[in-house]
Amino acid sequence: MKTKKILTAIIAIALAVFHCFLVVSCTGNTDNVTTESDFIATTSSKQDETTTSSKSTEEVTTKNDDVIHTGDYIDPLTGYACEKDLSNRKPIAVVVDNSNLAWKNQAGINEASIVYEGLVAPGITRFLALYSDYETIPYVCNVRSTRKFMVDWAQSHNSVLVCHGGPSAENAPYNIYNLLRERYGSNGADLIINTQTEYWFATAEGGDLFNTIRHRGERKDLQYDTCITKEALIKAVTSASSKFVKAGGTVNGKVLESIKHLAKDEIRNTEGLDNGTYVSLKFTAQGTQTSTLVEYRYDENSKTYLRFQEGNEHIDSETKKQLSFKNLIVIVTDVKIIDSGVSSDPYMTDIKTTGQGTVYYFCDGKVQKGYWSKSSVSSEMSLVDLKGNEIKLEAGNTYIGYVDTSFEGKTGFYD
Repeated sequence: MKTKKILTAIIAIALAVFHCFLVVSCTGNTDNVTTESDFIATTSSKQDETTTSSKSTEEVTTKNDDVIHTGDYIDPLTGYACEKDLSNRKPIAVVVDNSNLAWKNQAGINEASIVYEGLVAPGITRFLALYSDYETIPYVCNVRSTRKFMVDWAQSHNSVLVCHGGPSAENAPYNIYNLLRERYGSNGADLIINTQTEYWFATAEGGDLFNTIRHRGERKDLQYDTCITKEALIKAVTSASSKFVKAGGTVNGKVLESIKHLAKDEIRNTEGLDNGTYVSLKFTAQGTQTSTLVEYRYDENSKTYLRFQEGNEHIDSETKKQLSFKNLIVIVTDVKIIDSGVSSDPYMTDIKTTGQGTVYYFCDGKVQKGYWSKSSVSSEMSLVDLKGNEIKLEAGNTYIGYVDTSFEGKTGFYD
């Protein structure tokens, strides 16, 4: 009997060690993971929030469908009235998987304030989902690696980037961590929430405690999904044991308003605009034939654009609701295929985010053509109509899709 108990104990220990090894091995970077002892030895502390006031002289009310938004402040990402001053709180920008293997468990896109989409490899797009307030972020699945242009998108709003690492192979066209150091200084590589290295996402214990490691063994390309929960993210941006906090990271900072919204009493002039009730986007890169087909169809009842992907309704796995957006912005720019430096996954893309080009703005079944411009990666983006007047958006969530210049001049992509 004693021998049997000893054997049972040995097996249990072996299984526990294997479980921890499995999780750490998936991170691809075991040297810099926030440790359990770091987590236990420190207590989480909420950072001081010295906000600049954007309070209006009277309570603001905005309405979208059946939801009425009230408050003394305006959310800079949506234009909605809100109860909290968010003007000096950095948004959270999460890189979200959109390969066909991710669709089954994909979640959290509909709750984002702004969603960017671009091609990351032939036939595969990826999202950067921005959330106005880290304290109310929804469950988000699945977090993937970032690209240089996603860092640019995040900087356009002074966001805190959340990603599962990024290109760093010796033969890669760029090292994402060196890029972050160039942008943010010597500690730049840790001034993001890297789910490969933070305890709450990168360890078996943290994943189980905070429910951030899910769907083990369900995908043939990944061992599990890395997910965002509100509780884990709050720890990652406020706990003294967080690599982000140790590096001097903070959620306090002025929001850059790369998109502007109509003021309370402003009315958008749609006279003379073409109909834009249907939008068909093909995400391609110069010199390639492989594409991802995305469609939007305007729904008169909700006053939003419903998203379809490869001919099917794009449904959130948690809410079971179809993805929808009040505003659609289509940016025309250079999208190129480059060598990734990794033999098992040889191609990746590079998207030009600075300079200028054509833009299409869809809202309320109408389309407005104009120009986009961005002088540097850290500056705000500007949108103007064909006469040079600033384009201001209706209050609501916004989708921004980046398509290749080969898309320019194509007819029939909207109706």
